[in-house]
Amino acid sequence: IEIENQVMSLKDNIKINGALVKNCVKVVGIGKTSYNPGPPLDNINITVKINRWYYPGLGLIKMTREESSDSETMGSVFYEKTINFWWLIKLLALCAQIMQKHTWLILFLA
Repeated sequence: IEIENQVMSLKDNIKINGALVKNCVKVVGIGKTSYNPGPPLDNINITVKINRWYYPGLGLIKMTREESSDSETMGSVFYEKTINFWWLIKLLALCAQIMQKHTWLILFLA
């Protein structure tokens, strides 16, 4: 299935394990296909939507995938995956906040 991806936001905020992660890049991918299982069923149209969030300097931190169809037989499937090292994201977010508020400290340390 061919998925067309589009950057939806450069500053998306999401929650992972209760921690707010700011300034993520959100990419949404959508693809469509069809499947004919044969009689007595007709052609089944399937849509796949993938949401991905990337944290700058770290990479992919969360992904959701939904596969839906126009058939009651096929139904829909939802999948979500988040990284397991949420504490690192909190630390990086905290560092980013400190760097934004205290640019003088960065200049001093450089």
